[in-house]
This record gives sequence, structure tokens and C-alpha cells, in this order.
Amino acid sequence: MNKILIVDDDEEIVSFLEVVLQQKNYQVITACNGQEGLKKAKENIPNLALVDIMMPIMNGHELCEKLKDDPDTKHIPIIIITGREMLDDEVDKILERRADWYMPKPLDIKYLLEKIESLIIKKQRLNPR
Repeated sequence: MNKILIVDDDEEIVSFLEVVLQQKNYQVITACNGQEGLKKAKENIPNLALVDIMMPIMNGHELCEKLKDDPDTKHIPIIIITGREMLDDEVDKILERRADWYMPKPLDIKYLLEKIESLIIKKQRLNPR
């Protein structure tokens, strides 16, 4: 069973995503800030992480960089999610920080599920850990 880490300080978003992902047979791990997300990623090594940008303690940018700099977690695909309106150059900066994809809130669940599946398949082909 593939594991997905959700890191977001919005409890409603986390609960909603948790239900949707569990219905698709994903094991879900949650964290409410970047620091907790980093700890859980290292303990559980998820197949993919959904990471909000604006969070307390450690934001999504910092979390993304820390995950991608760590040899144990660098292979984890990361989808950045945010409710903030983003300009193209801001999205480019997100992807430069080694996130694998970006999705604005409100989330298009069908598209999100398709992207999750494609990134997990791609990761498994490149790094079958």
C-alpha cells in the first residue's frame, strides 16, 4: 500500500484529503507543520508528500528543501499545495526548490489523484525503493 504524507496546518483540508486518499487505498500520514512533517517523512518514508506552503514552525519551502537535501528522503515526490494566488515566477521558484508539482487550492481532486498516481509510478520506475 502506497503511503502519502499530508503536511498542512488546515485541519479541514487534512481531514478531507485523508478521507479521499484512504478511499483510494492510500495509507495516510499527517502533520500540521513542516517540522513535524520532516520527522514523519524520515520515520515513515512516504511514496509522496502533499505540502502546504504557509505553515507555522517550518514552511513548505523549507520542508521541501530539507527533504530533497536528505539522501533518505530525496526520492520522495512532493506536490506543493497552497491557497495563495501565485504568479508564474513564484511557481517557478517552487519548482526550483525541487518540488515535483504545484497545485492551487481549492484542489481539483480528480486532477490531484491523477497527478499523485503518475508521480508515484514515475518514482517507482526511477527509484524502486
